[in-house]
Amino acid sequence: MLTCSVKTFPAVKAQNGLVVVNGVFAMRANIFAHNNILLQLRAGCQEKSPEGKIIWYNINMNSQQILKNKKQIIVVGKQLAESRLVCAVSGNLSVRLDSGNILITATGTGLGNLKYSDILKVSLAKAFTAGAKKQPSSELPIHRLIYRSFPCRAVIHCHPPLANAYFAVYPELKVLTFETQFYLPDIPVVKQKGINVTCLEAVIRALKNSRIVVVKNHGVFSIADNFQQALKPILILEEAVKVAAVARLFKKKSLDKIDREIKRIICKGARLKKA
Repeated sequence: MLTCSVKTFPAVKAQNGLVVVNGVFAMRANIFAHNNILLQLRAGCQEKSPEGKIIWYNINMNSQQILKNKKQIIVVGKQLAESRLVCAVSGNLSVRLDSGNILITATGTGLGNLKYSDILKVSLAKAFTAGAKKQPSSELPIHRLIYRSFPCRAVIHCHPPLANAYFAVYPELKVLTFETQFYLPDIPVVKQKGINVTCLEAVIRALKNSRIVVVKNHGVFSIADNFQQALKPILILEEAVKVAAVARLFKKKSLDKIDREIKRIICKGARLKKA
């Protein structure tokens, strides 16, 4: 973690935006680690006391912001995993840093056990460094387009299993509770052609009318001013689908549109097997 050799750290404290280290760096560095927290320090801002034992550094506030946002991504990643909304290395998260940069999870990372190094700073305009040790999520193009199109600060993309199963066989949500009617009055569903989002413009059009969009046979995208606001409609959607499925078990004789669609797909599959 350290980029320099440090002999002792007897005391560390913050005073008026300054980090005071009662010790001596063996060599200069711009990164200082303490209690597993990385602080990015501005180079050339050190002052020694007359005794030569105290070094003052100004904290780079931008790096504090990055750390805070990375921690938020790690927290929501664990929430998604614990809620069974992602598995293995599925899903990706991003947050806006400023008008030109975002943080996004790296490709091939599990959202339930993210490390700080699994979250990368990426420009909304410039290409990411080719050949870097870690690369941003393969869904970076849609994340970039979302931030260019909307003033949101957080984007969640995950693969809710019940919602994925439901919308694989039915084009719209069956509303059975007042809560679903209130929070999810009309969820847009966008067709998908591959493992990565190929219908970028369609997703953007859908998000203009709803903060959450279903990408058929793939997952959902939810945008908001923060991660907890973006997570809420995903949790409500998964619960609404569960209610619809359980309600059907209680009234097995009913045959509505979704039942007929499922029956049609099953019969079609059976005919293809026979052929």
